[in-house]
Amino acid sequence: MTTEETKRPLLMQMTGIEKSFPGVKALDGVSFDLYRGETHVLLGENGAGKSTLIKILSGVFRPDAGSIAIDERVTDIHNPAHARSLGISTIFQEFSLVPSLSVAENIVLGREPTLWGSLFLDKRARYEIAARALELVAFQADPNMIVRNLVSAERQLVEIAKSLVADARIIIMDEPTAALSEMETENLFSIIRRLNSKQVSIIYITHRLEDVRRIGDRVTVIRDGRNIDTIRADQIQDISILVTKMVGSEVSLRTSNIEQRADQPTDDTPVLRVENLSRKGALRNVSFELYRGEILGITGLLGAGRTELARVIFGVDRPDRGRIWLCGREIIFNNPRQAVSAGIGLVSEDRRYQGLVPVRSVKENISLAALSNFTSFGFIKHRQEAAAVKRFVDELAIRTTSISQLCANLSGGNQQKVVVAKWLCAHSRLLIFDEPTKGVDVAAKAEIHRLMRDLVSKGVGVIMITSELPELLAISDRIMVMCKGSVTAILNRNEASKDKIMKCWESVAS
Repeated sequence: MTTEETKRPLLMQMTGIEKSFPGVKALDGVSFDLYRGETHVLLGENGAGKSTLIKILSGVFRPDAGSIAIDERVTDIHNPAHARSLGISTIFQEFSLVPSLSVAENIVLGREPTLWGSLFLDKRARYEIAARALELVAFQADPNMIVRNLVSAERQLVEIAKSLVADARIIIMDEPTAALSEMETENLFSIIRRLNSKQVSIIYITHRLEDVRRIGDRVTVIRDGRNIDTIRADQIQDISILVTKMVGSEVSLRTSNIEQRADQPTDDTPVLRVENLSRKGALRNVSFELYRGEILGITGLLGAGRTELARVIFGVDRPDRGRIWLCGREIIFNNPRQAVSAGIGLVSEDRRYQGLVPVRSVKENISLAALSNFTSFGFIKHRQEAAAVKRFVDELAIRTTSISQLCANLSGGNQQKVVVAKWLCAHSRLLIFDEPTKGVDVAAKAEIHRLMRDLVSKGVGVIMITSELPELLAISDRIMVMCKGSVTAILNRNEASKDKIMKCWESVAS
């Protein structure tokens, strides 16, 4: 223990935590502690046990063995309400917001201000509380907006604002920057530093290893449900050491071999052509082309219109005006089913609600978009279906007890890989990846990038929407920058840089 740590009181200590599920031992004697005013980063591969550990601290699960002490008093956390009463607030990777309620209603949910002896809700006070919380996270939104109309990154900021209103002593953040840009991430880090200065402690779970040294005080790595190491963040000289601890072997941090890729697509036939696409409040005269064998990266700040563009192309939303051509044929889809039939796949950023059927098995989810390939006279060819699914489970290293396991019981990263596998199984000729590596570990990220390169080598057109600039620069052939629903720049890979992209953001956002 360092001199700095001895000055901080120990706020929380988990000792020898064990937890098993049918066929899986998720945690095997894990210990984890937290000092007042520190940010303790928790690292591990998908399926390592991170989510199970924080769900035990949050009262979602009860441990099979081990103890939890708060303020050096052993505490049996009965349920999430009990955890909140102890000052523990959790921002799960899968958001806990109520989509049909407003931003303000979600922020004060369970703590609604009232009038006249609690007979009436104080709507004005609710609005003011929510507005102040949104200001703390630098989110300029109307508190009366309905949450279902927000994109994933905006919902993330609402979750953070909600936890600040709860006056928590411990805030658990599970992949908080997964859908945030560099500027939005730095804003979040400023919030975390302010909270630390007020003696609020943060448990920070991430797969973005570059975040560790920027925001963490200490780092704990777990692997296969066991403790591997706990080290101070300022003692980490090379983040590749963390990767080795996470996976048990060396893994290259390079996401692609860009030097060996052609400067231009090998085929001048557009898979997709978009002209003056507009939708009120979302898109303004968006025009671009996507070629066979090309990865087009799309980036932009919060509210840029990236996800809205994907939704229009995929038939979820109808455009107000504009034209779309797919392989030379003009199309406008009325629903996603038509888009799937035409050979378009969408890996949504909101996998749990838009990409998966959580109560169905891994096999059923992966084969869902390609079920017609496994049927004959109305009957499913189960052996053929299972063989295809197993191939994608192996290729993507999806951690599951069997292909019959429910997707709801998989870790967040493994759920994301199931969504990717679904569209690979469907043999789509145009794939839109919206934050494809959100919430996945380093090894899985490299595997998804390899699969994307394999797809474009076979002539598939790929659109990749991402907030991670290193990923964008490494994997894209061209980069399209968006802001407030408009295209502000389209850059070739050889002219793109982090500074140039950020200047595009700043020039239009200022």
